[in-house]
Amino acid sequence: MNKKNILKSFVQGETIELSVDGVERKSTFIRVSGRTLTLSNDDKEEEIDLGRIDRITL
Repeated sequence: MNKKNILKSFVQGETIELSVDGVERKSTFIRVSGRTLTLSNDDKEEEIDLGRIDRITL
């Protein structure tokens, strides 16, 4: 399964654990579109290129 398909299984507002550029983090899932993942931390949205994601925990 590729990253985009895994991310599409998450529901908006769900907390996900992932590693971005080797840094572990927990964030709130907003959406995945094209090659961009949108997350929220402390009410600030952040867009991350899917290529920067090393690991996603289901």
